[in-house]
Amino acid sequence: MSEIAQPMEKAQESPLNFIQKFMLLAVVSGGSIALGRIATQLFAIHLGATPLQIGAIMALEQAAMVMMALPAGFLISKLGVRASYFTASLGPMLVYAVMPFAMTWQWLAVARGLIGICIPFRIVSMNTSFLRELPRIGPDKAGWYRGSQAIGISLVGPALAARVTGHFGYGAAFVASGLMFGVMGAASLTFFPDTRAPAVDSAKVSLRGQVGSLLKQRNIFESCLIEHVSSATTSLFSTFILVVAIKSLGMPRSLAVSLIAVQGCTTIASLFLGSRLYVRMSRHGGYAWSLGAGIASLLCLGLGHSYGVLAAGACLLSLASTSIHFQNMTQLASNGADKSKISGLYNVAGMSGGVVGAMSGGLISSLTAVQNVYPLWILVLLATAGVIAWRARRSLADA
Repeated sequence: MSEIAQPMEKAQESPLNFIQKFMLLAVVSGGSIALGRIATQLFAIHLGATPLQIGAIMALEQAAMVMMALPAGFLISKLGVRASYFTASLGPMLVYAVMPFAMTWQWLAVARGLIGICIPFRIVSMNTSFLRELPRIGPDKAGWYRGSQAIGISLVGPALAARVTGHFGYGAAFVASGLMFGVMGAASLTFFPDTRAPAVDSAKVSLRGQVGSLLKQRNIFESCLIEHVSSATTSLFSTFILVVAIKSLGMPRSLAVSLIAVQGCTTIASLFLGSRLYVRMSRHGGYAWSLGAGIASLLCLGLGHSYGVLAAGACLLSLASTSIHFQNMTQLASNGADKSKISGLYNVAGMSGGVVGAMSGGLISSLTAVQNVYPLWILVLLATAGVIAWRARRSLADA
């Protein structure tokens, strides 16, 4: 299917101007999300919420995001990137304006849920725009969107949260996050093109039918499946590495926390600096390298008893996930299907993978030592590779 929605207005700007503006928007977007989430957690603690209640607050947002990601892609296909991003920015801005007046953790949970409904429209809008432009700006920049967003989430947002909450209080942090959403919404009116799709017969096809049609395409199915498993593996690391390092291996808390920082910094560096290497790899070569690095990472994390081995595992995991991201984004950008629908499906795969990884790891850890979760997860990676190989052979046989 050919690309449905084409820009209807101004001529395309230069690739350099696009990537500069897009990276700035991604950094601010990530920073605003992290600022709001951290402020919410700190405010919940101030209100006397228990760890279980704080977990429920943040889980409600994640659940809303997972549920809305797929519908967001199909709605954006009809409404356009510009209108969707602008409208979805107004929601969090208004919610953050009233969050300082929340008196109980339940109201914070409702607020995070409302924000979680809006966030997927922004994420899918940006992903759609980036996939559209990637063939023009160059596949070597396939990781720059995620890298820029990671800078905002991992570096800018936490720094802002520490400074604003420390000097001005929780209410100021909520207001600042809301203003950032408002500014981004206003900026989107001049940055994103109008990409509303004309009415077509495919609109009469059910959502399930359209999703099934997309997943029949080999590169979309493979990209979504691999992204799901990659996100689950990364979630497995971030959820249990502190438990392994502190409780199982007896490492100091600060040393254990630095493992997460090592993984985050390696991911950001790899997304920006590893582009020339990843772009030279074939699709199968990139996936094979990622599989090998992922298995090596899980062995280090599962069998290591020193900080150096665990840090090596964290670095290998980052290299594997960034290689996967480059291959997936390149494949999806070259696909002729509607980018909004692809983006919605792809984001569902990633978000749900994070949830599945944490839940599966928790289940496995209830049956065996928590560090054994990592080597046992190798079976999931091998099973995924087997499914992809089987489908590839079947496609060749049917051709």
